[in-house]
Amino acid sequence: MAKIYIILGSVRPYRIGQQIAPLVRNLAAEIAIDDVEIIDLPDWPLAMDDEPDQPSKGVYAQQATRN
Repeated sequence: MAKIYIILGSVRPYRIGQQIAPLVRNLAAEIAIDDVEIIDLPDWPLAMDDEPDQPSKGVYAQQATRN
């Protein structure tokens, strides 16, 4: 049986993925795909999201990001 992962790829405060993901999960259920998992990036601690400033500035406060 197929498994579908729905990845919410934005960590912005005003993102719309949280509203869209359940709709996609419901559509998958309609075509008999029961194994659907929603993955929300803020739930995964990524080094690039642990910086206080924008990455485009090239100023990194965290050691893990500087390496």
